Amino acid sequence: MMDYYGQFPAPPKDKVIEYIVSKLEDTFSVYGISAQDIECVAKTEYDKFGPLGSQAGWMVITNTLLIENVTNALNVKFQFMIGNFS
Repeated sequence: MMDYYGQFPAPPKDKVIEYIVSKLEDTFSVYGISAQDIECVAKTEYDKFGPLGSQAGWMVITNTLLIENVTNALNVKFQFMIGNFS
């Protein structure tokens, strides 16, 4: 089945950003970080990331790596906010 999905491209940028925001919004909203803040950081990280590969690659590897990059960038950018809640 993964061979089948390997024939298709990864999702487009807007869908990737939407997915990342949906995955991280609950985690970061408790610190006062909005969906718009997450979206802004996600777009920047997406642009730095490079090609996402195939649909199979996206499902297995790339989405996790990109979410991790966005999470790390948010932690750095909003460290003063997150640190105050720890």
